[in-house]
Amino acid sequence: RLSSFLGCPLAPGTLAALEQHCSFSAMRDNAMANYSLIPAEIMDHSQGRFMRKGEGKLAVGLGREDSHPI
Repeated sequence: RLSSFLGCPLAPGTLAALEQHCSFSAMRDNAMANYSLIPAEIMDHSQGRFMRKGEGKLAVGLGREDSHPI
């Protein structure tokens, strides 16, 4: 929809590649998207991974049990 709104349609192959790159599993495994490159001095990686869920839920759809105080 965004490409249509911008007047820049995407080829079917480009759209399929974009959908794959934006999938949770692809972002979870991508060091540029999953914060694994952030030094331990800045982020404590022993506390768990930044991306935990892959159930297709958006952040706004997470329940109270999934939220954590800042």
